[in-house]
Amino acid sequence: MTGDIIIADYRQSGTYTLSSIGVGNVAGQISKIYFTPRDKLQKNQHVILDEGPYTIEIQTKNPDSTPPVLDLNRITIQAEPTHPEAPNGETQVDITFRIKDNISGYSSAHIYLRDPQGVTHPFWHARPDRGEVYFDGDPTVYQNYHKTIVLPVGSVPGTWGLAEMNVHDKAQNTLRADFTEIVRFEVEEGAPTAPEIVLLPDDTQLLANYPNPFNPETWIPYQLANSSDVQITIYDIRGLLIRTLALGHQSAGYYTGRSRAAYWGGRNALGERVASGIYFYQLQTDEISSMRKMLILK
Repeated sequence: MTGDIIIADYRQSGTYTLSSIGVGNVAGQISKIYFTPRDKLQKNQHVILDEGPYTIEIQTKNPDSTPPVLDLNRITIQAEPTHPEAPNGETQVDITFRIKDNISGYSSAHIYLRDPQGVTHPFWHARPDRGEVYFDGDPTVYQNYHKTIVLPVGSVPGTWGLAEMNVHDKAQNTLRADFTEIVRFEVEEGAPTAPEIVLLPDDTQLLANYPNPFNPETWIPYQLANSSDVQITIYDIRGLLIRTLALGHQSAGYYTGRSRAAYWGGRNALGERVASGIYFYQLQTDEISSMRKMLILK
């Protein structure tokens, strides 16, 4: 019997050691042969050395020794009770984040939430191709990921936090991000607050509306590096004023989800539906004035 082990080109060059072989039959019986080096047996007294370890020298062409990159400015948390009519502490927590890697590609992440009593709760996220040798796609481009966590009935009310994320790539490099005292969401009397953006952006930007094209409604996202008065003005292709959305004074943060982005239902100041065509929307804050294009398609 033979078995093939693939050592990817992103692995480190050096001496590789065969530590054990496990075999099983159709009845589910499994046995193992250990080739553990003798100096490690003292730490694992339950392991019996059957034979000395077998080793091989491997030279790889593209070794990856750099941890993946977690976009710290694009982490968001949304928390909602699963039974809003009668909150019992059971809470759905949705975490979104972006990761890229230089060579081998993102594989998995350990996510730790800390409750108001200081207890840390571990969770796990993994790409579907985690078990494959190579990353499916371009690992050097940021990709969005999502993890849904359901806190159980009776979860402690108060301020919860994203305490830590340990992000791993396929070459087993690890990035440890500590968010203690930074990333939080609130649970009051068993019921969490509305979605909360947890990190502040570096700059103020007007972002692309969605959906686009649209009919008849769309959301206009933006981000604020500093607190500011915010207004969004909509013009037709001739430059005529169609609608002004006075959003008032807003705190710094991301206004990207549908619960926070500016909403336009495709109507003018008189409440009339506007015609199909190209329109422009302008963000005005204390810092910038920025404009983008959108399309109503009926």
